[in-house]
Formats: sequence, C-alpha cells, structure tokens
Amino acid sequence: MTTMTKTKAKAGAFVLGLIAGAALVVAGISLAGPAKAEAKGNAPAMWVLKDKDSTVYLFGTMHLIKKDTAWRTPAMDDAFKASEDVWFEATDLDDQAKAQAAVMKYGVSMDKPLSSRLSPEELKAFQTVATDLGLPLAQLEPMRPWLVGLQISLVPMMRAGYDPNSGADKILLAEASAAKKPLVSLEGLEMQMSFFANMPEAEELKFFNYSVSEAGKGVEAVDKLAKNWQTGDVKALEVSAEEMKTKGSEYIYDMMLTKRNTAWADQIAKRMEGKGTTFVAVGALHLVGPDSVQAILAKRGIKAKRVQ
Repeated sequence: MTTMTKTKAKAGAFVLGLIAGAALVVAGISLAGPAKAEAKGNAPAMWVLKDKDSTVYLFGTMHLIKKDTAWRTPAMDDAFKASEDVWFEATDLDDQAKAQAAVMKYGVSMDKPLSSRLSPEELKAFQTVATDLGLPLAQLEPMRPWLVGLQISLVPMMRAGYDPNSGADKILLAEASAAKKPLVSLEGLEMQMSFFANMPEAEELKFFNYSVSEAGKGVEAVDKLAKNWQTGDVKALEVSAEEMKTKGSEYIYDMMLTKRNTAWADQIAKRMEGKGTTFVAVGALHLVGPDSVQAILAKRGIKAKRVQ
C-alpha cells in the first residue's frame, strides 16, 4: 500500500466514525421535505425480528447523503407504514433551543480556550486548516476540541454535496411526525453530545488532531460508504466499520458502536417482550459486523432476518 493510500485509509476510518455518530451534528437544521426517489435494483439493507406477537424492522440509514440519492423502496415504505411506532437515535434534532443548550453544556469551555490545549505546532496547523475552510478562529476558540474536530471534518463533506437535511433518518423522522406516529428516542441529542464530551482528554485531542491533519481527505471514503449503503453491500460496510477500529481509533469504535449497540439491543429485546410492529432507523454501521445490534441480539436468542 502506498503512503497516499495509507493516509486516505486512516482519514476515511476517522470520517466513518463521524458519520456513524453524526446525528448530533445536524441538530438545529430545519427538517427537509420528504424525499420520494426510489432505489432501483439493490437498496439499503433492512432486517426484521419476529416472534408470535411482535415485529421489529431494523433499517440502516446515513445521516448525511446527497440530495439526489435514491434509497426508498416499496418494501421499506410498507414496513414503515405498517409500524405503530418509529424509533430513532434521536428525535429532538430539530429542537434548536435544546441543541444550543447542549452545545453550551458539552461543547464550550470558556475557562479553557482551544488554543491553550494545543502545542505551538498543533495550533499553527489548526489555524491554517480553519482559515482554508473559512471557519472563524475567534468563534472556535471557546469550543471543545471534539466539536471543532467535527466541524473541520464535516465542512468538506457538505461542500461535496452531503446534506444533513437529506439524511434518511431525518426524512423518516419528518414523515413519522407528519403521520402522528409515536416516536421513541434511543438516545437523544444531549446524550449523543455527552459521548464526545466525556472522552478522555488524550483521546479528544487525538480526535481533534486527526481531524486537522486529514481535513478534506475523507470525502472519498464517504463517497464509497454512501455507495455501499445505497446498494445494501453489507460486507463492504462491515469492512468500513472494522477500519474504524483498526485504522482509526479503537476507543472511538467502542464509544460510537459497541457500547451504543449494546444499549440499543437491550431496548429492542425489551420491546420484543411486548406486541405490535416497530420500525427502527439507525446509522447503517450499527447494523453490520460482529458488534452489530443484530449480533448482540442473536446472542440472546433473538434472530434477525434480512428482508432487503
């Protein structure tokens, strides 16, 4: 593997970590209207869990996708319509007041400005990248490194056409709300932000410095991720999830995937003790690999069947 290829792989691994937990980043952005473009041929993967009186659909989403991406299918729409309630990672992403309060609580540190956390070399590299991206240095100064790192990584993606308002989960959230379906939040905005804010300082700075050093290099990885998600290539998505751990950060992999998947599996297993039909929409990387929601449920005797 060439040095350039290795760099892209490492950058991609960290960007995939961001995409896996990027639901919090779209907080405060207005909900978009429903997108109706249907996928032709292969489509994003969906599974179903069934017992005698319960049905739970698991649909993998991407939080940021391009506006012209086709991902709807009759099978997914039917499952969504048949569901009595709909579960998301967070249902409060459009609550601007809550988003601002959470940012102030978890993403701002007035007594320890960003520049005071960085070495002279790190500060210079950050200032160069932020200026290139058009990010105002003065406004970033009181922010926590994790929040600035997210912004640095997401700006190139959004410039490349990846739109948080077009995210599959956000579209489905708008539709579920319009249909007056009961909504369940697996985590919520504040909890998601707390995951980043509670990182050990060394991990937070590592996350920040990788975001700075690899700024703009992850778009190619996201393009690949989006294609694999759109076509339902679960094996390729599994490789992407694994690269988060082996080429990115094992801590972030555990924080963003393993621990959250385990908590969600707990909630879904409890839901299966009841009755009725539920649709669960979460980031696609949570539904692939040995630490996926389905793998954890399978260990508890609850088997998932892929239906799309």
